[in-house]
Amino acid sequence: MVKIYLDVAKTAGQRAMKAWPVAFSVLVYGAIMLAAANLLGGIKIIGGMIIGLVFAACLSSYITLLDNAVAGRKSRWADLKTGFGARFWDVVSVMFAFWIIGFVTSMIVNSAGPQGVAVQAIISLAMAVFFNAVPE
Repeated sequence: MVKIYLDVAKTAGQRAMKAWPVAFSVLVYGAIMLAAANLLGGIKIIGGMIIGLVFAACLSSYITLLDNAVAGRKSRWADLKTGFGARFWDVVSVMFAFWIIGFVTSMIVNSAGPQGVAVQAIISLAMAVFFNAVPE
């Protein structure tokens, strides 16, 4: 049993070394989001929608880099750029589902009265369970 864990740890370490750009990509995404917020933050609703699309593009790129890491492929900085569109619409559709669920949840929580916090916690827990497999 211990041998299995050692083999998995060795494989994970090797794949992490091949995929080192993934660790630094988060800084790049943060800079992109900060720039988008500074440029588009004052445009109210349209700016918020564009910032959401920028976030979806960054998340798409990150998921693509993680896919390379899990598959054992070497990650390159070029993968960072190509990943922005690779899973973009998949991410947007999940974000839309979260938005709709959040909209409905806020109506339920507001009408629940003092139990609103408990209802929101239950709904959040259910979302965490049901959407757990989304990145896969």
